[in-house]
Amino acid sequence: MTDNDYVKNPIGTAVGPYVASSLAPSSGLITNALSALAGPWYIERQHLNVQYLRVPAGGLGASSTSISLTGATTVHAPMDKTTIVALVTASYQAFVDYASYGTSSYQQTQKFQVNSASADPYGVSYGTVNASSMGPMGSIITAQPWVRRTSYTGASSQPLVQKYINGATFPMQEMDPVTHLLGNSVLVNNYWTDYKVWKDGGCQPGTHRLGSLGPVSYFNNNDYVIWGGYNISKESWYDMTSYLDAIGSRISGLQIFENPATTGVLVGHTIPVADLGIAEYNVSHHEY
Repeated sequence: MTDNDYVKNPIGTAVGPYVASSLAPSSGLITNALSALAGPWYIERQHLNVQYLRVPAGGLGASSTSISLTGATTVHAPMDKTTIVALVTASYQAFVDYASYGTSSYQQTQKFQVNSASADPYGVSYGTVNASSMGPMGSIITAQPWVRRTSYTGASSQPLVQKYINGATFPMQEMDPVTHLLGNSVLVNNYWTDYKVWKDGGCQPGTHRLGSLGPVSYFNNNDYVIWGGYNISKESWYDMTSYLDAIGSRISGLQIFENPATTGVLVGHTIPVADLGIAEYNVSHHEY
């Protein structure tokens, strides 16, 4: 196995069994039986996958500078912090099923698996990942979707719903290097692994962040901040699960960005707008 191999862990085993205060199954597994009960049934499901990357944020200062009549050199200060940015897919379904089941109702919680790497996209390793860590990049996937089955009555409280989103927790926009005005949104996939862009605040890669601005500007939600230089040992299971719940809350609050992001106008300036989500998504169904 290399540092770029993903280590797969169910979220929850780091501190014992799944212990979240989510709802437990109400009446056993979904099974067909000789005494099967016929529908119609009202079935709900929710699902969430997160592809994430930890990115650096540098300070404005420098640890040392050297200037002469022939040139100048700058040694940048250590990283101020690192944060998580992510691509998000989620779904919620509510539909009618006429199959026969062995129980009169059913419910299961939503469980997750973290697939974490110990090395970043450039092959730099930051320690050994475990079930309590996300590492510098990886994914969190739904290992078991939330499911609830009840009798279908046709009431207005049982609407039929099919919702799916594919977005990002951050936007990126073109920036004019002269006027510094923001323009069209761009696909974040083209820039999000470029540490120079993140470290230098969207400046031309490799330039000082007080220098030439562009090609892109971004908004960082500062998710799962780790102050100072990053190491896997600084992570915790509680921070990881809190991060996942925060993403779920942002989904239900329609606060995910499309990719490219939708834009609006504020005081004559083009700004990104977070307007993507699923109102029916509920983090109380997460179990860790």
